[in-house]
Amino acid sequence: MPDVITRAGTAGRDRRRSELREFLMSRRARVSPAEVGLPDGGARRRTPGL
Repeated sequence: MPDVITRAGTAGRDRRRSELREFLMSRRARVSPAEVGLPDGGARRRTPGL
């Protein structure tokens, strides 16, 4: 029985992490580095959303 509880807890944690990842990426994609006072390194951002 403990294995079932562990798997359920892991699945819930993974889902929350995925939701948080999507939320942060969507918010970061809305803002350019220049808008927050960082140097604009060019047109292409190496990591989308960062």
